[in-house]
Amino acid sequence: MKKRILAIFLCLILTLSLATAVAAKNDVITPGGTYIIVPDNPSQPGPDYTPVPNDTTMTLQIPIGKVVTLGGNTAPQRTTFTFNATPSNPEYGRGSSDTGLWDVRNCTVSVNGEGTFNCVMTIRIEKEDFHFLTDKEGIIITETDDEQPGWTYDETSWFLQPHYEWNENIHEYEWTGGWDCYNKFELTEGGVLFDRDKATGGLGFVNTYTENTYKTATLNKTDHFAFLKGYPGGGFAPGKNMSRAEVTTMFARLLTEQMEANKSYPASFSDVTSAHWAANYIGYMEQFGIVRGYSDGTFRPNAPITRAEFAAICCRFEQLTDGAAAFTDVPASHWAAKSIAYAATRGWVTGYADGTFKPGNNITRAEVAAVTCRLLERNADKEYIRAHLKELPRVFADMNEQHWAYWYAMEAANGHDYTKSGNAETWLRTYP
Repeated sequence: MKKRILAIFLCLILTLSLATAVAAKNDVITPGGTYIIVPDNPSQPGPDYTPVPNDTTMTLQIPIGKVVTLGGNTAPQRTTFTFNATPSNPEYGRGSSDTGLWDVRNCTVSVNGEGTFNCVMTIRIEKEDFHFLTDKEGIIITETDDEQPGWTYDETSWFLQPHYEWNENIHEYEWTGGWDCYNKFELTEGGVLFDRDKATGGLGFVNTYTENTYKTATLNKTDHFAFLKGYPGGGFAPGKNMSRAEVTTMFARLLTEQMEANKSYPASFSDVTSAHWAANYIGYMEQFGIVRGYSDGTFRPNAPITRAEFAAICCRFEQLTDGAAAFTDVPASHWAAKSIAYAATRGWVTGYADGTFKPGNNITRAEVAAVTCRLLERNADKEYIRAHLKELPRVFADMNEQHWAYWYAMEAANGHDYTKSGNAETWLRTYP
């Protein structure tokens, strides 16, 4: 044992604790969290230096973190990643079994887009095999490269080595029940070589989706046609929410590249059938990566769209960069924090007087009109509108100049030819 321990170098220690089988099954384990080793039979003593029968099955639970980043203007569809565990020396750990070291319940992580995802790998080991493992070598954790197109895989492997401490009473190194974790190591004929000074934190993998399979979606900022009309009866309904399908349809009509007539654009989402009124629009915008679904494979077309979701859509038309704006209720950990900050920096979105953004609030038609006009760099000609109220294609009984979004609504609802000087528009004529 001494020889083995002196031949290796230790780096970062990830705490390992002993617990009962019941605790192991119920504990919530996060990346970089606790590695738990327990006998399946809670009536039995701990996993080492105790009279546990060799036919006792040990359970090792390994938390793994997964980070997905996007290197292009698109996001992958629902994708599953798999991780494997193997003994660092295949000759070890045979014990009384002829079939190998352990039964591995391979950990899989299902992702849809970018973000951080977690899983826990479970390894079941016979006591005798487990003793070989802790006495001889360790565990190597790798990610399966299934050669998915567009993916750059993290080639990092992780080595888990039982952690030993010098025991003065017995003058030997003794396993503490814990494990050391390394991402820089080398497999040699004499064993595993690693540097104790090269410490690293939690066990995790990072993959980047680099394939730019979608066409670029470009907003039409030249033609100022109407993009948000009112309702029968002459109302704009400024306080009414908009659904995810309605917003998707609006942006589809604002692209320079329009949908082909009589062509079907099927969506991949489980809850968007061809019978849905916006199915073609949703499928069309999905191919550009502008609209995305949820981790369960749904799109929820009829659900109201939130302020955070709308800001994220706006940012997908441009290369996303970090913004400087900060809102008290949008922490860095929020899934749309970068989008909201960028949109605020560009002046597309604003917060409230109390410094909040309220990202989870449903966005209103008035807010959609305002943000979209800013995104499209469109500004109403107030003088023309005042002089031609009776001639405009659309005026609204539920809005006037005192409403904060009145001019945005008029710009959005009335198509017009124009000239422009700086940010100021001069309307020449209007059309429906």
